[in-house]
Amino acid sequence: MVKAVVPKGKSRGTYIGRLASVRASGDFSVRTKSEKVESNYKYCQVIQHADGYDYTIGDAVSL
Repeated sequence: MVKAVVPKGKSRGTYIGRLASVRASGDFSVRTKSEKVESNYKYCQVIQHADGYDYTIGDAVSL
């Protein structure tokens, strides 16, 4: 699970979800409950490491 805070551009906003794909350029896709968002590594923060459990994506909570 990651939190992406995108300050500008088409995908502006805060998103919490799973990483869908990561490219060598540092760009990545975050899959949220309702959409797929393209962003950059600068705006990504890991909030849950893969530890063997299957987490569901629910409503966002403030961290």
